[in-house]
Formats: sequence, C-alpha cells, structure tokens
Amino acid sequence: MNQETDEPGTGASGLSAESSSSKKVKYDLTGDDDTSTPIRPDESPGMGWLWAPVGLILLGALFFLRNSFSGGSARVHLADCGKNLKTMAAAMDAYAAEHNGAFPKTLDELVSSGKLQALPTCPSAGSVTYKLLQDAKKHSFTIFCGGLYHRDVLDKKAPDREAEDLPNYNSLSGDVTSL
Repeated sequence: MNQETDEPGTGASGLSAESSSSKKVKYDLTGDDDTSTPIRPDESPGMGWLWAPVGLILLGALFFLRNSFSGGSARVHLADCGKNLKTMAAAMDAYAAEHNGAFPKTLDELVSSGKLQALPTCPSAGSVTYKLLQDAKKHSFTIFCGGLYHRDVLDKKAPDREAEDLPNYNSLSGDVTSL
C-alpha cells in the first residue's frame, strides 16, 4: 500500500516525513516488518533491462573479433615455428663447427652439448614436434615440424598439397619452406 502526504508531519501510518517544500513523498507500507521506506524518484527500477542487450552486443562483438583474428594467430604461430627452425639450424652449424664438420645425430644432442638450453616447442602444437633428417652424401640436414599442426594456414595457401611435416628448414637452401 502506498500513501502520499503533502506536508511535513505525520501521515496516516503514524510515521513522520520531513520535507523542506510541499512536494509529495511516497511511502511503501507493504514491508514485512511494519516499517515504511520512501520510494525515491531517482531510483527508477526500469533501467536495468537496458544493460542486458548492451552486454549481449558487446559479447557478440568480442566473439566476432576473436574469430576474425584467429587466422592471424595461426600465421604468427607458423612464423614462430619457422624462427624455431632457424634457431635449431644455427645450433646445428655451431655444433658442426666444434665437431670437425659433423652434425649431431639427434636434436637432443644440441641440448646435451649446450648449444640449446631446451628444444623449442611448436607454438601451434604446444609441444616439441621437431624432427631431424640427415643426408650424409650431401652433408646436409633438414629439420621439420612433424605433424599437421599448421594445416589451417598451409591448406589456405595450397589446398591441393599435403601440409604434413611443414614448415621445414633445409641446410642446402638455408631457408625455411612452408610451401
């Protein structure tokens, strides 16, 4: 039950309402503990619904932006994987310089010899995926990222070509090949 009063003093409920002017003050008299609470015009309960659509729009925009740039992060992962290959190739050359031109038989020897602190992880796989192939006749090696971890980017570049074991570094060309 709501009650209005225009003047300071006591209303019908026996509660006092102080007012410096003759504006009307509404009281909510439906409380469970027989107390009255003024209903203020500045506490409008009708504005809360406005935040729900705004929140949904912002959430949708963030989801859209995340999906728009996910291809960008895959390209960054591919580039970072290529940098890992070059780092390992430089360590292979440093190892060979100290071992009469002989390359290590495994990538793990780069760590045990101190040329690398640890084998790098493929940023797309989140684990060590790098493999080493050696060609003794050509005195060369190839390091590659094993698996299909970069397939999403590589399939867009050449959809008819298998993306397994790419990117790779070949010591004869001295460059990283991703396609």
